[in-house]
Amino acid sequence: MDIVVFSDSKTTGRFFIKVKKSKKYTLQLHPCAELKKIVKKVRTGSFVYYDITNRSEEDIKKAVRQLDGLGTIQYGIIDPRGVSQDIAEYFHKGASDYIGKQLAKDQLTGKRLQRVMDFGIEKQQRGAVKEEKPEKPEYILSGSDWKDVKTGSEYTFIIMLIELDGSSRLKKSYHRDQLDTLLQRFHDYITYVTEPNNGRIWMSMDTTWLPLFPFNGSRCSPLLTCFRLMLDRNIISAEDIGFNIPLSYRISLHIGNTVYKKRGDTGQIVSDTINSVFHLGQKYAEPGGFYVTQEVFPFIPKGLDDYFIPAGVFEGREIRRMKVPK
Repeated sequence: MDIVVFSDSKTTGRFFIKVKKSKKYTLQLHPCAELKKIVKKVRTGSFVYYDITNRSEEDIKKAVRQLDGLGTIQYGIIDPRGVSQDIAEYFHKGASDYIGKQLAKDQLTGKRLQRVMDFGIEKQQRGAVKEEKPEKPEYILSGSDWKDVKTGSEYTFIIMLIELDGSSRLKKSYHRDQLDTLLQRFHDYITYVTEPNNGRIWMSMDTTWLPLFPFNGSRCSPLLTCFRLMLDRNIISAEDIGFNIPLSYRISLHIGNTVYKKRGDTGQIVSDTINSVFHLGQKYAEPGGFYVTQEVFPFIPKGLDDYFIPAGVFEGREIRRMKVPK
């Protein structure tokens, strides 16, 4: 996860020394003047701190409005001189943390940061009750296989999105023909692991694949396939793909309705369900993560329930992510 700090003080970095040493977080430091330009590029799920030292009241208000308006990150305020007269106002405006005069003398720990993030997630979920949630789709069961699925008709499907992380890194590491071989092998492996659940790669774009599965209303068997894909990444990289680079990928899983058309003839499909899956996988999911929507929650096996933890609310839906066993 990225911790992005906007501060004009040369000493602010000391507060984040422990976070910087942690392998769990990456730290970025920027001057406050670059907030507007850089914060738009901050990855979904990041935590942003804004240092209000020597900033005008108007600058602070603008920064808070901008941070709260993003909706895809959490943020906190750094106030090492303790000049704020109304600390609660920051929380009313959506902040998840406030670093005051006394706390700023110490160092931020990973445990405290995790508590802050958990607080922010709970706050998002409480707020989601007030938001307009998408209506639960009426199931139009597509069955346990493809025999009753007709082209041009709408059905409820299980939809999986899998995307390789770091596509630019891969393109720099391999020549075009080598990269094509890697992508073809990964494509073949996805086909291999999804076919037992009647999965079909329905759409594919460069380093992104979208397998589609029939849904019978009682099971979401691809969930176990995704679970195994997360656990076996290193083995898959070495044995099945056979390249000298450990692959990282993110996975999203959703259940929803869409019109079915044959692969290669999907360009004209207009589907909120498909858009939701792509948005979740490409705008919200972090590299190396497996995320499921609230439509999948009822089908998580009891033995795996503890491995899926709250990951906030995205586009009106509750999201959980897989906690990889240590």
